[in-house]
Amino acid sequence: MGTSGKDRYCGRFWGAILGFLLGGGPLGAVIGFLLGYFLYDKKRLGMEDARRAQASFTSEAKDNHELIMLTFMLMGFVARGAGRVNEQHIRTAERYMALMQLDAQMRSDARDAFNLGKGEGFDLTEATARLHRICNRNLTMVGYILEIVVQIALSDGILEQDEHDRIIEIAVRLGISANSAERLIQAKVSEMAFRKNFQEFFEERARRQGESAQGGRAREEYERTRSYGSADDLGEAYRLLESKPSDDLNTIRKSHRRMMMKYHPDRVKAQGLPPEMAKVYEEKAKTIQAAFDLIKRSRGG
Repeated sequence: MGTSGKDRYCGRFWGAILGFLLGGGPLGAVIGFLLGYFLYDKKRLGMEDARRAQASFTSEAKDNHELIMLTFMLMGFVARGAGRVNEQHIRTAERYMALMQLDAQMRSDARDAFNLGKGEGFDLTEATARLHRICNRNLTMVGYILEIVVQIALSDGILEQDEHDRIIEIAVRLGISANSAERLIQAKVSEMAFRKNFQEFFEERARRQGESAQGGRAREEYERTRSYGSADDLGEAYRLLESKPSDDLNTIRKSHRRMMMKYHPDRVKAQGLPPEMAKVYEEKAKTIQAAFDLIKRSRGG
């Protein structure tokens, strides 16, 4: 129970009264007021602030856990739209648990949530209502969650009609239009195709992280990236950056900057996603950067 406005001044009030009545007059009242604050009110208010902070932290931690679990429920629900949940779906769910760096208990909870979502008795109405409450009409936050849900549907390389319909239904229930959801699906398709073609390049870049630049490394990486630049790869890179080959480089650079800002981990966390889920978008930012690098290099930049 919180401290009322009257209780907040209790020590100062009685201190001033006692100081005045015990013969101190106005000066005694002032001294009693100060003693009442330092000996009673300050300690009481400090304890109240600590309780409020703890309650706020506990509430936030509870919402973060619930949001992660609801996301895995929706992943299971969408995967079930393929007719059956296959090995690729499960591997993708496990991969997200690893990307989020969930501890053993959280992983167990996430698996249970995924299994609940894929079950016949899953209540989509209740799940999306709970998610809607946590997101509090923040459609940017909803969009981040939907991207993860779309990923599970595309994990086996085939988007079944029922998977597609389930994604659209979730989006609409959460306040995202069907057209916006369709664009999100297409963007995810481009991202996955681009990343698949560049997997070797990504793995090589990751291996080299932390190494100092020596000799012809920069030139070697430049040539390696160019070697992947087929017309199809470039097409996916443009689509990933929501750009067109006819756009000038400055226009594409602005789009690149906007998307890098959108998927920067600090921006993702600022939108309300738990730190665990924000980690997922570190990989997305790297893919966006690689797409921009390919476009620049294809133009001799």
